[in-house]
Amino acid sequence: MHLKPAAPILGVVAVAALAVATYQFVWAPNVGGPTIGSRQFTADDLPAIVMNEENAPAGFTVDEASRRTGAIALAMPLRPGGGTIDATAFVDALSTTGGDDAGGYTTWTALFETPEAANDAFEFIAAEHDSPDGWDLADTRTDPGLGEESASWIGQQYDFVPSAQTIFWREGNLLLAVVGFADWDAEEVRMIADQMADRAK
Repeated sequence: MHLKPAAPILGVVAVAALAVATYQFVWAPNVGGPTIGSRQFTADDLPAIVMNEENAPAGFTVDEASRRTGAIALAMPLRPGGGTIDATAFVDALSTTGGDDAGGYTTWTALFETPEAANDAFEFIAAEHDSPDGWDLADTRTDPGLGEESASWIGQQYDFVPSAQTIFWREGNLLLAVVGFADWDAEEVRMIADQMADRAK
């Protein structure tokens, strides 16, 4: 007889616990895991994120012949003769090049099946830029504060002489980069990166 009053109380506790759990799942930040509602990129997103004739800054032209896709585009930031990215979870990549009368700018994206695979590729590419056996640019590395992790370097890299600037970041399962070369302007490199980041939201 003394247990009967406890039943309604347990029911209320159960409903309250369910409400709290529902709030945490639907509304509260998911600490330690992917953000609820975070975007999962697909290959169809890439053409609109890189620089193209429609979204290029005023005064810029885009060289459509420069467009690279797939494994060729994926290898763009890698040192010739160096290591290769684990492509097990690689989906697609796309790069385009354009610019104005002074500077040239390449925009690049690489898509992976999961954020974890993209993170592994980010770490690999960043190490290639930092390593003395790679592009040896660790002394110039800064964090531009884009995406979930990011890095920027200035110096001789890729086929661009004497120097180039790269801004590189990860957003979920997507890697993104802007490279300024020739008479590149640091403010324009950042502007293009910010525009790409906005299109990847």
